[in-house]
Amino acid sequence: MRDMHYLCSNLQPLCEPLPPVLIDEDLYFDPKPESSEIAPVPSGKTFDVLHLSDWHLDPRFDIGSEANCTGYLCCRPYSENRDLSTTRRNASLPASRFGSFFCDSPADLALSAFDDMDKLINMDELAFSIFTGDIVSHDPEDTLSQDYVTYEEEITYLVFKKMLGSTPVYAALGNHDTLPVSFNTQHNMNSDPKNSSSNVYQWNYDLVSSLWMEHSWLNDSEASFARTHYGAYATTTAQGLRIISLNSDFWYKANIFNYWNVTNPDQSGILKWLADELSACEKRGQRAWIIAHVLTGFDGTAPLPNPTALFYSIVRRFSPATIAAVFFGHTHQDQFQIFYDYLPSSLQSTEDASRPAALRDTTQVDFSKPLQVSYIGPSITPLTGLNAGYRVYQIDSETFSVINSQTFIANMSNSLSWKKPIWEFEYDTRQAYSEAAVDDSQTQDPESLQWPATSPLNATFWHLVTERMRKSPESPSSSSPSLLDLYNMYESKSSSATTRRGNDNTSPEQKVCFLRAGSGWLGHQCKEHFGTDARGEREKAFGLV
Repeated sequence: MRDMHYLCSNLQPLCEPLPPVLIDEDLYFDPKPESSEIAPVPSGKTFDVLHLSDWHLDPRFDIGSEANCTGYLCCRPYSENRDLSTTRRNASLPASRFGSFFCDSPADLALSAFDDMDKLINMDELAFSIFTGDIVSHDPEDTLSQDYVTYEEEITYLVFKKMLGSTPVYAALGNHDTLPVSFNTQHNMNSDPKNSSSNVYQWNYDLVSSLWMEHSWLNDSEASFARTHYGAYATTTAQGLRIISLNSDFWYKANIFNYWNVTNPDQSGILKWLADELSACEKRGQRAWIIAHVLTGFDGTAPLPNPTALFYSIVRRFSPATIAAVFFGHTHQDQFQIFYDYLPSSLQSTEDASRPAALRDTTQVDFSKPLQVSYIGPSITPLTGLNAGYRVYQIDSETFSVINSQTFIANMSNSLSWKKPIWEFEYDTRQAYSEAAVDDSQTQDPESLQWPATSPLNATFWHLVTERMRKSPESPSSSSPSLLDLYNMYESKSSSATTRRGNDNTSPEQKVCFLRAGSGWLGHQCKEHFGTDARGEREKAFGLV
């Protein structure tokens, strides 16, 4: 009954959405000790990490075709603008060799990201890279094949290896890194549940795990684990950080196989494995990163409520002491999302009197207690009206917390005039936001007008930024943008496209709500409660009053 209701409310929004199930946390981890409430103190020494995401290489990109099409996908031989009666023969906006706002990445754009990288960043300081998924172009389903996906994955990881050399790349699978798009089946749906090789998508897990091992990014045992666990794995970097990579299709609404036995928030078993990995890290005092593709909060694609509720519980349990940061991709935008602690009332009594209360109502969040932040990496593809971009982080060498980051972009408005793509510095995160991340109660002290240089860009930092966003949503003067305007500009990678993702006149209250929504249901509530007609009492639930 609930399976069909979730299917109805998510794939075809004809039914009223159901809130997430209560999470039995005892099934996944031990109660949170006091020691896990305190993050380690940064060492003051850093190394750099490159974050690439949403590569979306388009081998079928057609130079000179219609780049301003009315159908999907532009920059193809068949692209047309029906309103203007234009085709490839008389394109209103001819597709540049180097890409366009409503097209995926041509090879010349994708490869150019590495051309001048050594002029923009210190490659000697680059310890490793993370790639948060999506290799394959946004083709219609009937034009994709297993051979096409295989070719895209093989060539992309080969490019990463050739361009980055000995710098390891730790990847996560995106929803476009499979066939059909977004589909993955849980092993317990196999003809032989004990034999992962009977999974219909095993060919893809075999492929990517072999490539990661061939390029020396994973060792034999880690690659073998990825092969039998949906492309998920855990590895320890040379610096001592534990990186845990997840297949996010198991909480993505477009994966049709997630609508079977939906009251189980972990049909694939991947989240129990995540909790076990983090428990092991906690016991040995090792810090960890989580990388995945589809974010667990609201991004316009409504991640499913039950698995993301469990993910939220896991992040809350192991933050801030064990989890140093979380990284996603998928939206093509430069974004962040915050995870908070739960309210005391969120812990529900069980019907079994012999058991302690352990059922968690994950909708009861204390928005005054930030615990963790997820960084959503900008895309290489300009598709959805954005500039191309990537990010570099400065990471504390002992705590592995994010100390700072810079974003670099290629301005697609200039693509028709380029002789080669020009990549440039866009902004420095600490410089852009540190003045906003100051508690108003401290502003009488001149020395506290900047976020402390020794403090990481943690959940508290970003919570204070969102506080300033909601308190001062309007620009203080015509000559300077408001903090929210600044964030919206950087979110698009400073795109000048008038039609683009994120350019939807979202209210300040709703925007802040989205930034504070780390689960699918919390994101749904932002959409439901902060439309143009919804204000007042509902704002209290999200820490906005």
